[in-house]
Amino acid sequence: MSRWGFGVGIYLTLCLFAPAFAQEEIPVNIKADKLQYEEGSDIVVATGSVEVKLKKVTIYSDRLYMDSESNVATAEGNVKMVTEDYEAFSDYVVYDVDTEITHYNNFKTKLAPGKIKGNLFVQANEINDANGKMVGNWGAISTCDDSPSHYYVKAHRIAYYPKDKVIGTNATVYVGELPVLWLPYIVYPLGEKAKKNWVIGHNAVEGDYFKSTWDYPFGLLYLDLMQSKGLGSGIENSYNLLGLGVGTLFLYTLSEQDTGVTDWVTRINHTKQINPYTKLTLDHAYTSTYLVPSGRRDQTTFGLDLDYKNRDRWNLKFNTLDDRGAFLRKNSFSFNQADQKSATDYYFNYDYAKNSPRWLRASQRFYHRQPLWSDNVVLTTKANYYNSVADEGLPGDERLEPVIEIAGREKGFSWRLTENWFIDFDGNTYIGDEGQQFLEKLPEIEVSPDPIDLKIFTLRPIFGYGHYREVRYVPQLGTNRDYSTQRYRATLDINKSIPLAMGTTAVLNAGVDQFLYAPGDQLYAYRESLGLRTNLGSYFRNDIDYKKGISEGNTPFLFDQLGTRYHSIQEQMTFYYLSNFRWTIDGGYNWQTHKWFDVNTNWLLRPNQVVYWDTRTGWDIENTKWKDLVNSLNLLPYSYLSLNFSTVSDMNTGLLKSGSILYDVLFLEGQPNQWEFKFSQIYEPSTQQFKVRDIMIVKELHCWKLKYTYSDYRKEFSVSFSLDAMPNDPFGMSSGRGFYFDGFEKELKEFKQEGAVFHY
Repeated sequence: MSRWGFGVGIYLTLCLFAPAFAQEEIPVNIKADKLQYEEGSDIVVATGSVEVKLKKVTIYSDRLYMDSESNVATAEGNVKMVTEDYEAFSDYVVYDVDTEITHYNNFKTKLAPGKIKGNLFVQANEINDANGKMVGNWGAISTCDDSPSHYYVKAHRIAYYPKDKVIGTNATVYVGELPVLWLPYIVYPLGEKAKKNWVIGHNAVEGDYFKSTWDYPFGLLYLDLMQSKGLGSGIENSYNLLGLGVGTLFLYTLSEQDTGVTDWVTRINHTKQINPYTKLTLDHAYTSTYLVPSGRRDQTTFGLDLDYKNRDRWNLKFNTLDDRGAFLRKNSFSFNQADQKSATDYYFNYDYAKNSPRWLRASQRFYHRQPLWSDNVVLTTKANYYNSVADEGLPGDERLEPVIEIAGREKGFSWRLTENWFIDFDGNTYIGDEGQQFLEKLPEIEVSPDPIDLKIFTLRPIFGYGHYREVRYVPQLGTNRDYSTQRYRATLDINKSIPLAMGTTAVLNAGVDQFLYAPGDQLYAYRESLGLRTNLGSYFRNDIDYKKGISEGNTPFLFDQLGTRYHSIQEQMTFYYLSNFRWTIDGGYNWQTHKWFDVNTNWLLRPNQVVYWDTRTGWDIENTKWKDLVNSLNLLPYSYLSLNFSTVSDMNTGLLKSGSILYDVLFLEGQPNQWEFKFSQIYEPSTQQFKVRDIMIVKELHCWKLKYTYSDYRKEFSVSFSLDAMPNDPFGMSSGRGFYFDGFEKELKEFKQEGAVFHY
């Protein structure tokens, strides 16, 4: 029957069976080359390129039987099942539309989990899908796409949770047809971040170890066997207290067989969503365990976090740490609030020692910003409090530093009022702060008119008044000087950019400051700068910067004198062509110190993808000697060959100070049996020879890699295997580490240290 004829037939058929399907409100859409109704059996038989859509499932097959009475579809021959979570292939599928339970014979699927590079292939003789949980018998798991697979894991029972994990029970690892390892339980996590279900390794504290993670109905079970420490066990459970929130509970314990000490690691993380905008989080942890490579950790922590996010936002946090090993207690509290116009922050820290000397450190920090009578006038307040006591009963260094600033913007000008204080609460009782230096503004007022464009240049004036108290060390007195007086300020700055010939732009800046002081002192500071920026086509750039600052008169303060006297010129020339070539030379002279700047040069050459050369050196004019010559040359003459040379040479003696060469060679490039050789040479100044330092040989085994490495520096060799699907997780044998699994050791760095149980 043609598909046009079939369209009429399927329409009539669905009309006949519409009452049966409508009764359950199950949508059915069938396409096939041939459609046949078996009288008296309520069965529709579709054959030839069958496509059936039932609810959220689509079935493709050579033949399909649809029983309208039981709402069961049976597909045979080249069956392809497409669901929202996975796509599977099978020889025979039975799908119950009412219960959404599917039975497969000879089940196969290909997954692409984010944690694995490439695909994960899963198959089973029989498997049942019961609403997302798939359980079957005699299955296999592999990441090898060859047929037959170079390796696979065969399990008596297999469970597949789409987008979550694949579990094998009573599993055997095969390389080819050779069984090499039996495991009672193995898990392939499919999530982006998942825990290893077993790790094998060695370290100096635990000796050889086997650490494993197992699923059980309520969460995760941890079982570890360590040569030196013995048997460790733990659980990690997620819980839901209905209206009281959700969280995670972790508990791990170990009785150390070598020391007799009992270790505990416990953690509770609880979250309660109080309303759509407010969330409460509680964290508690108790840790008493050994550390690798040495020592112990004995701590208790507690944290509370109350967070509100809407148009306005605020957050409240409290944290405490009791470090019994370091005899230390830390407490902290913070509050942050912000809306569209205002913000407030408060931080409090209180730390102290629990043994002698019983030191104490307390600090507080406050910040607040808000508009006043208009949005153009903003108040900003800050305050820093600090108290430090060296031992119980002794006077401490206690001080407060508040700041108030009001800034406004008016038509034609802006203004700012600033006042700050240094309050020494300890007075003369603590003598350790006699050398403290500070500046108080009591207050300082600045008015800045808008820039005035005078066509020939732009004028930027500033006018100010302030009453200052300066406590500063005076070398001539050998002690601090405490001095206060008033100061008046007038500043005029002008700037102008002028295009010149030959692609050059001149940037001119000049300014003058006049300071008048209540005792009658006067200080005048003048500054000028000229910058010449030259660009010629796409091959030359030159930058010249001339700066000069002078001051005349006298000031009773020291802070006014800083940065008022300087006189220098610097130039940098750059010859370049696109990104293929760049040569820079820079230098200059400082008239203030009467010294020349070093002349530096840098050469970068990259004519193509084959050569990359970078070298730099310089001339120390004042000491009349060359700076070290640093060379780096990368060569990639062929896709199968790369070389990197790096050297540092003493230009004055002509001797090589350090150097290295790295060779990387591929044989049978791109072939399944590709070989890669890497080795490096290091220059040893004592022998003035290049010596082989590291060797690596990598052999491609289709879905595997065999790697041999030797380090002359560590006097260590290693042989490791890694799956192409998980290249960062090799396992192997090393003279320095014994048997190891790098995937676990890499993950150790991603977790907070809690003793030897890092991966927990």
